[in-house]
Amino acid sequence: MILTTVIPTLNEKENIGPCIGSAKALPGEILVMDDSSDGTDTLARDLGARVVHRDFPDITSKRNMALDMALGDYVFFLDADERLSPKLASEIIAFLESGKRSACAMRRHNEAFGRKVRFGPLYPDWVTRLFPTKEVRWKGLIHERPVHSLPVVKLKGPMLHHTYPDFATYLRKQAFYAKLWAEEARDLGKTATPWKAVNRAYLSFLKMFFLKLGILGGPVGWALCWYYSSGYTLSKYLLLADKCRKAGELPKESEEPAEKEPKKDNI
Repeated sequence: MILTTVIPTLNEKENIGPCIGSAKALPGEILVMDDSSDGTDTLARDLGARVVHRDFPDITSKRNMALDMALGDYVFFLDADERLSPKLASEIIAFLESGKRSACAMRRHNEAFGRKVRFGPLYPDWVTRLFPTKEVRWKGLIHERPVHSLPVVKLKGPMLHHTYPDFATYLRKQAFYAKLWAEEARDLGKTATPWKAVNRAYLSFLKMFFLKLGILGGPVGWALCWYYSSGYTLSKYLLLADKCRKAGELPKESEEPAEKEPKKDNI
């Protein structure tokens, strides 16, 4: 079974070396889909990867083009700030050799702000990344997700995720994600009001602080729960409410249906 490991990159000069280094534990080709301006593409070529360097409109287009260009029967998506653990690499190889036809999910161990994050919004964090190449497409502008009809096998080995080196990066990205979420939600016909925004933020905090055990995360975990709720969740619904109001489509508060939070895959 031939495998293509896909690494989407955007100005990942610091990360691309360690990322490709961990990916070399897998058989097959490494395909880097890049639209960087910092020389990431040159470094990736020097490390033996096949590189497609061009402008992409968004991350979803980048992932889907990789599916069209992959040479492997299976494709594994690895972000530049992620690293394969030896145990996970061994499990992927064993899965490919088994001949099973399914997708595979793996748990990410997140490191943020210079420490491991074990509770709250960033944990637990399961992502589905290994697929038969011809049986999956990616969808969505934010927290893009794979769409397929395959059974999913959970692998035990962790994938290490070096996310958010500092709080400035975290705050900046969450503001960007909130804006994208509101745009996508509006395009899908969703509606919101300020009341709904406050209600969603309150429920989000309860979920992150208690159900996802953010209460055990100490000051950093508490801060993440608070900001994820009062910052990101509140912001995205307020932005959507603004779009509805300007379009003259503000719904009645009492008629708003209950809505689940969208499942996260790559924050």
